[in-house]
Formats: sequence, structure tokens, C-alpha cells
Amino acid sequence: MHKIQAQFWLEPAGSHGVWGLDDFHFIPFIFGSGQLLNDREVRPLDIHDYDIVDMYKDTNYYFRQISTINRVKTSSLRWHSPMLDDISGVKKWTKVNEGMIKMYKAEVLGKVPVIQHFLFGDILKPDPTMTSKIGETVHVQCWADCCGIRVPSAIAAKQARTNELQPDTAKGHYLQKLDSVPVD
Repeated sequence: MHKIQAQFWLEPAGSHGVWGLDDFHFIPFIFGSGQLLNDREVRPLDIHDYDIVDMYKDTNYYFRQISTINRVKTSSLRWHSPMLDDISGVKKWTKVNEGMIKMYKAEVLGKVPVIQHFLFGDILKPDPTMTSKIGETVHVQCWADCCGIRVPSAIAAKQARTNELQPDTAKGHYLQKLDSVPVD
């Protein structure tokens, strides 16, 4: 990703600016902090030490991300990446890793505009409660056709309302009495 950004002079399309991580940057930080869970030599605070960052950038995803940031930005992490600077104050990598996972769940997986594009099927199954009927409330996991691609989205709810489709009990889908889809 960084090679493409550097080669074509692309700016990441971030939604948080300096105050958070862009959605696609979470994974290397999660994996990198996971790589360091049992490491007793390197501390989270060491991301401020250019020599240590340079030493670990080829073997650790977290330090590779920090190295890229240091190469692209002109001042210290404290100024252009205050969240990473704050995280560096944590004593153990387990807390960093747990925090990164928690933020990823909230900031990426917890957002409808992101999760609506996940394709659920045999490998990645939807939660069983997504197609259950509780009292008069109907929970729906359905697919809409968008540009010839079947994707679960708010479009599916609108299409189902417009077409007034009947419930398909054989597949476990209920396509009537749909509630509005939350959008943040």
C-alpha cells in the first residue's frame, strides 16, 4: 500500500486526520503489536527512538508503519500523530494490541458504511440472529443487486420495501416489515 502511495504521490483518503488511524492502517498496527506481545526488550515508547525503529522496521509491522510515517512526515510523532504518541505511553504491548483491536472493532467493523460491503457466505457467515424474527420485529440479512454485484446494504432494505417481497422462509430471509437501516 505504501509503495503505491509513494509511487503515485497519493494521499491516503483518511477520515480521521491526525486524530486517528485510517481504516486500512489498523491491520499492520494490530499485527505488529501482536508480534511484540512476548518481547521484553522493546517497549511501546521506543517508537520515538529512530535507531530502534530502524532496527525493527524490517521484521515488525508496527515499526514498519512508524518508519514510513517518520519518512513521510517532517516533524515528530507528537505533532502529526498524537494518537500514536499517546499509545506509546502504554507500558506493555498487550495493552497496545488490545487497544488497537478494540479501536478497529469500533472504528471500522462497527461502521455501517464499511461492514455493508462485507460479503457473507459459506466462509464468513452472518450472525444467526441477523435472520431471526423476534415478536413483530424482523431482522434481515439480505442481498441487493448493485451494478450486477450482490451486496448487503441499505439499498437492499429500500429495494425490499419497494418491491414488497414476501418472506422466503426456505432461506430464512424475511423481507417485509423492514426497519430503517442505521447510518452514521
